[in-house]
Amino acid sequence: MRTAALPPVVAAVVALAVSGIRRLAPILLESSVSLPSTEALSTYLLILTDINT
Repeated sequence: MRTAALPPVVAAVVALAVSGIRRLAPILLESSVSLPSTEALSTYLLILTDINT
């Protein structure tokens, strides 16, 4: 894979992560299971994507 293709790939991964968080947020908020907040999940994902870049 060329390095020029990495920024669009990273952007796509981040977009998928954000859309996943937005879809999961209402489900998690209605869930009675104790889970980390959506802010914590999004921060964790952003840190992971930052480490991988």
